[in-house]
Amino acid sequence: MNQKIDRWRERRKQMILDRSGQFEVLSDSYLDRFAGIAAYPYNPDFKVQATISTTAGDTAELTRVKSLGIPQVYEDVARISFELEGKTYNSVLLSEGSGYLLTFSDLTVDQENIPKNYSPRFLYIPMLGSATEIFIDFNLAYLPPCAFSDRFNCPLPPSSNRYLTAISAGERTVLYTESTSQAERLPDSSLTSCS
Repeated sequence: MNQKIDRWRERRKQMILDRSGQFEVLSDSYLDRFAGIAAYPYNPDFKVQATISTTAGDTAELTRVKSLGIPQVYEDVARISFELEGKTYNSVLLSEGSGYLLTFSDLTVDQENIPKNYSPRFLYIPMLGSATEIFIDFNLAYLPPCAFSDRFNCPLPPSSNRYLTAISAGERTVLYTESTSQAERLPDSSLTSCS
């Protein structure tokens, strides 16, 4: 086990239970059903070397969960290239604070019957000065806010970020209490949606 990853996962769970930051919108009834987040065991094979490149004025079109398929243009994007299980991927990164956000999907969704609203996952990549050669750790991949509440409007992975491999690392799915019916095992929809 990796203690750093374990501590990070415990903080994520506590943020949800405490309604910290963006999770303040979660309802009491949702938190009563919430039992945690299932995650894959730490796997060092999913920490890979990558190359980041930026081009001034670079843009990308992504669709959001509630955009009815209409793409939105994102500015100040970067590109990241890496190899995973013998395949080379060239993906889009969105600007996020002092780093980048990789929104991606992979084959674990189909293999494990994970609901489609959980199919995208996020990976925050901090920018380390002007470094272009970095390591990314998919063990830190996490579920997007829209896995917890319909109030969020998450960006969906563009085709370049849909990986044809199973990334069995990071967060996997939301866990619910045993008394939660199958119909209740969905993101919190008790609030009015916002876009």
